[in-house]
Amino acid sequence: MMLDNEHGWASIDFIVAFMIILFTIPGIIAIIEERVDTANRVQEIAEAKVLSENIAERIEMVYSGGNGCSITYKMPPTIANKPYIVHVNSSGVFIRFNGKMGSAFISPVKISNNPRYDYNVFMEANKTYNISNIKNEFNYDCIIIKQI
Repeated sequence: MMLDNEHGWASIDFIVAFMIILFTIPGIIAIIEERVDTANRVQEIAEAKVLSENIAERIEMVYSGGNGCSITYKMPPTIANKPYIVHVNSSGVFIRFNGKMGSAFISPVKISNNPRYDYNVFMEANKTYNISNIKNEFNYDCIIIKQI
């Protein structure tokens, strides 16, 4: 008789252990999914930040190069496989995509797509731009960003 009771206890221990495992696995899976989603969001924001810093660096290089300095820059097709748009003005480079925004600040300088007027410049994905430093009619440095 003792043997039957011992087998019964072993079966109950197995069932309890199995139930504990069965209840903890979905929780572990949910935590893993949340971590992966967070990592993907961080990667998207990091890619936007890198792109904004690259554009700001090109603008700073052209500005510090003085009158006549020019650089061609090709925009990447996507950020984390999502469309985006870049907005550049005299205070910085701002990237909007997927409801998020990345930015990089630049030295205060007139930025335009026309030497006479101060505009906000919008740069689109997968297009090539010429970033150049010219003197405007008032003899001030002006950064001109034009699609080529």
